[in-house]
Amino acid sequence: MTYDIIITGATGFIGAAYTRYFSALGYSVLALGRSKDAPANLLKYANYQSVDIAATVPNLEATICIHCAGLASDKESLDNLLQVNTDGTKNIFNNIKAGHFIYISSASVYPPNGLLHKEDELVDETQLSAYGYSKFKGEQWLQQQTSAATKITVIRPRAVYGAGDRILMPRILRLKKGPFLIMPAKLDYAISLTNIENLLLATKAIIQSENVYQYEVYNVTDNPVHQLGEVIEQIWKILGTEKNSSVKVPQPILQVAAKLLPLSDLNANTLKYYLCHHQLLNEKVKTTFGIELPHNFQNYMHVLEKWIKSIPLTDLQKGAADLPWRKETL
Repeated sequence: MTYDIIITGATGFIGAAYTRYFSALGYSVLALGRSKDAPANLLKYANYQSVDIAATVPNLEATICIHCAGLASDKESLDNLLQVNTDGTKNIFNNIKAGHFIYISSASVYPPNGLLHKEDELVDETQLSAYGYSKFKGEQWLQQQTSAATKITVIRPRAVYGAGDRILMPRILRLKKGPFLIMPAKLDYAISLTNIENLLLATKAIIQSENVYQYEVYNVTDNPVHQLGEVIEQIWKILGTEKNSSVKVPQPILQVAAKLLPLSDLNANTLKYYLCHHQLLNEKVKTTFGIELPHNFQNYMHVLEKWIKSIPLTDLQKGAADLPWRKETL
């Protein structure tokens, strides 16, 4: 059977959002995920097939393939990241025949140097994290596969957030230690974030566009940049009471303590995540497709608050596997 869209990583946050969104638009969707059994709510939107992209991918056909599956971690080895993010991408591309292949990459393919990054800049691989390097290698390989039969689009979001998030939001919520929010001090720099709704809107515009190309790259972020410290404190207020307080610890102290104490998400590697200065210029999406991406952290806060308060804090903090398909998320 040939589907309109095949979506990989459909049990994860981004893949789940894509599955719901395009199913609601009337597309026939085949959802692929690593879990043996699909979450019950997923089956309301799509057919499901269990696939380990780093192992064996069956031969399938679709008009469009949206490849969201991957390993996002600052603790995994480079070998594991390459196996999933680079080799897994090769497996998906080689075994799923699609007229349009859309790869959800990451802003981590840019150096975390605080500069404003745009799609056509040259990237110094030596400055990338292991995760960013594995995603960048996936992009490079795809660029070498261009042919008249397959249109390839790479989308680079930065820190995707929204209801169902299993990575960004749990990181922030794990900073809660009893009545305290422990976080690095001086998080006053600007970063780009990507609202999941903006990512969906941009992808729909890319799919529905009649633009002809073999390989193209788009940054997709909220139009305003955000101040990281303010974002964390606003999320904290959703959970907090007047007795709760934040503790801003100087970064050198945290870096030493992270090596000595079990501070959960404040280990040495994860500290780098909070200190990464990533800003993306996404003017290319606006000028190419003539669309505005209307969602930002401020106008999305009511959605986040409703979601956060509907799910046990312990499940949110650990990034429970079923969060993207919880009833409260739909």
